[in-house]
Amino acid sequence: MIGVLLVASFVVVLNETIMTVAIPRLVIELGISVNTAQWLTTVYLLTMAVVIPTTGFVIQRFPTRVVFAASCGVFLCGTLLAAVAPGFALLLAARIVQAAAAGVMLPLLMTTVLTLAPAGRRGALMGVVTIVLAVAPAIGPALAGLVLQYLHWRYLFVVLLPVAVGALVIGLIFLTDVGTTRKVSLDLPSVALAVLGFGPLVLGLSQLGEAMHGTGRIVLASALVAAGAGGVALFARRQKALAGTGDPVLDVRVFAAPQFRIGLSILLLCMAAYYGALLALPYYLQRVLGLDTLTTGTILLPGGLLMGLMGPLAGHFFDRFGARVPVVAGTGALVVFYTAFAFLGTDTPVWLVAVLYAGFMGLGMGVLSTPAVTGALEALPPGRYAHGNAVIASLQQVAGAAGSAVFAAVFSLSAMAAGPGAAVEGEVRAVRIGFAASAVVAALAFALAFRVARNRPSAPPRPSGAEAAPRSPNRSRQ
Repeated sequence: MIGVLLVASFVVVLNETIMTVAIPRLVIELGISVNTAQWLTTVYLLTMAVVIPTTGFVIQRFPTRVVFAASCGVFLCGTLLAAVAPGFALLLAARIVQAAAAGVMLPLLMTTVLTLAPAGRRGALMGVVTIVLAVAPAIGPALAGLVLQYLHWRYLFVVLLPVAVGALVIGLIFLTDVGTTRKVSLDLPSVALAVLGFGPLVLGLSQLGEAMHGTGRIVLASALVAAGAGGVALFARRQKALAGTGDPVLDVRVFAAPQFRIGLSILLLCMAAYYGALLALPYYLQRVLGLDTLTTGTILLPGGLLMGLMGPLAGHFFDRFGARVPVVAGTGALVVFYTAFAFLGTDTPVWLVAVLYAGFMGLGMGVLSTPAVTGALEALPPGRYAHGNAVIASLQQVAGAAGSAVFAAVFSLSAMAAGPGAAVEGEVRAVRIGFAASAVVAALAFALAFRVARNRPSAPPRPSGAEAAPRSPNRSRQ
């Protein structure tokens, strides 16, 4: 079951980054601007940010097979629509459909692993999940570059179809329903608040850095961030009220567990710094060192692969010794990486950049991610695993957008301060400041890592009522 979900999740995560390399080709063939083409990636993140908060309800309300089949079916429809889209509008709509499926598939995978895996093997299996979440985005641009070298851009979606169809067919054959469902109601005002909160918040953060070039755009982006933050606050307040009287769409009672709060905070800090680095490093390699996109991708690929490969090892360590040691080691490696990159210059050797990125960034994120997530979720009662996953996935979207926005803003301000005659100096300064800010964020995560529990929780408290029933793979039908 977990293998089938891993394959399906690999496809949807791969699809998240596969479009980045295709932007120049789409600008020419569809006759659109670069900013317009970027919406093919932005709308994917926006849709996931809106859909993920509702996945706790979906996973509890519907059987596993139904959720899996619906997600795969929706993703297939979106992929097929993208492959035959005659223009930008339909292609954008197809990306929204794909992202809606992806927003459900990833929390379903995480919840199923936590439910099925015995306590002594959760870390190892969550480490395998880390391979999917880390390696798929890393190879997405490389695969896209290979396809675009020889084929039309539509084949970016065509090549995904056989894998997605195979995962759907195999899943319908082997997948069973995990545990029992319960008839929870969907609170429509909560859904509306999720849309009006997470959507503008992620959009505003993603646009804030680029908005530095114009006062009007800064006002608009800031207004979106403020409106989104207000919407999220109202959404959280309503969920807290529904938790006591009804069925919340997203159960915010997960924040009552101290270890969940600590693990989530560490993860969000590291993800914000990581997304900032993913924006800063290609800027530096291409605009300061003058490397082409293929060489840039080659330098970044080992770090992504190492990040994924370290997941199972970190998971095994977590199963034996708990989360504190790997989380402290991982955040410490990130502090070293960001601090070293705060001193980058125009004459820094490329090999040194590659070694530091793989050896500290890839190693650090790979070591800390699995223990931080698994330790945070194990602190929850089993009935709240789905909601804990939804909280982590939703806030990761916000943290990633925030990290990217901070560096984009720093880059814009530094470039403007340097003036048109000192472009390279301004870019180097921007990169240094961006990595210095990431080092501060990583240092906060490092300090917080010492508050992670040394030992794993023996048995999370069970809530009363419907939540008390654990999900069991032996009950294949409702």
